Amino acid sequence: MTAEAEPQTLNPDEVENRLEAATQRRLVEALLFAASDPVSMNDLRAHLPENADLGAILEDLQILYNGRGITLERHGNDWAFRTATDLAPMMTKHV
Repeated sequence: MTAEAEPQTLNPDEVENRLEAATQRRLVEALLFAASDPVSMNDLRAHLPENADLGAILEDLQILYNGRGITLERHGNDWAFRTATDLAPMMTKHV
């Protein structure tokens, strides 16, 4: 019989902070996905609370989408979802 790890108990503030961070990440993801053009960091910040760590959110999203069919790319101060470059040759044959 293997010992199971005890579930980590979080205090209410930690739970709220994690939920808030997840909601902020989802919001940034939705803003970038809905945009037809790259979105500036200033425009993204305008939708977030002052204490939001936009840099960490964008880094998390880059990691999440790494190796997938779309990637999160930075162009200067702007960010956008783009099709993974390695898929371009296959897409031009079929799209």
